[in-house]
Amino acid sequence: MNETLFFIHIPKTAGTSLRHALEREYPNRLLKDYGQNSETSDVIHNIRNNGFDFESYIETHNVKVFTGHTRLKTNRFHFRSQNIFCFIRNPIDQVLSHYSHHTYHNNYSESLETFVTDKRYQNVQSKYLAGLPLRQIGFIGMTEQYALSLAMINKMYNLNLTELNSNKGIIKKPEPTTDVYELIKINNKTDFDLYEIALHMFEERKALFKQTQPWTYGDSSIEKLRIHGWAYTMDNDEAVHLSLYIDEELFQEITADQLLLNMRTFGVPRNGYVGYACKLPKAAFAAKSTIKVVNSTTNQVINTHYLT
Repeated sequence: MNETLFFIHIPKTAGTSLRHALEREYPNRLLKDYGQNSETSDVIHNIRNNGFDFESYIETHNVKVFTGHTRLKTNRFHFRSQNIFCFIRNPIDQVLSHYSHHTYHNNYSESLETFVTDKRYQNVQSKYLAGLPLRQIGFIGMTEQYALSLAMINKMYNLNLTELNSNKGIIKKPEPTTDVYELIKINNKTDFDLYEIALHMFEERKALFKQTQPWTYGDSSIEKLRIHGWAYTMDNDEAVHLSLYIDEELFQEITADQLLLNMRTFGVPRNGYVGYACKLPKAAFAAKSTIKVVNSTTNQVINTHYLT
């Protein structure tokens, strides 16, 4: 699988600033897909119109980054999951900025209330990121912490992108009433849930970044008295060692070294040998215990389960 990066440019999340930084650094190795917009690379139009092989083109033309207002689900099988990254933003600010953009650039003449209740503009960030678990996406930066996110992206992907402020302050956002604030919250619940999870992940990742510790990708689920999941670190052939805790007491040490064929599809390390499984005691379910999966080396909490 190719090593091209895929930057998902979710509208109104500071993506234009990052795209301009990428254009400055890789003027001849950046492919852009913004639909019929003039920003779209000519080769993307040719691929659509003439049926060219997208992945073959990327590999043979040494493309460094693919980006655009294009959704993860559409392109997830072309890139390693750890090479996919994006920014997300507080949904209130994203919606207001999105509305301002449409009124300024697209001659949108309806009210803010109408915009907020239009399904096309609801939960935009969640729609763009559907198709992979959040914990499997290479990196999710926070617009509100743009400079730090960029530093983490540079470190992670060995880039040298500079901080730019494209579009900042060009369009004034509206000042909604309390009722409109509530409308935004009601109609973008999925985005608010996404933002809360992603922000928690970012804070965990930030702490590890400051300690120069690697981030562990991982997830888990519990079915029929068993916990099973996957874990790996980027560009590392060593299996991740995990500690299972039941109510803060160490229960078992396990290694994520079992083959998961479906993970190979996403180009994960160790050729897919990143899985694990473990039987849990019945007493833990009876006691409605808390189960934690922790990286034994870095103490990163991979997941927490509350038994019911």
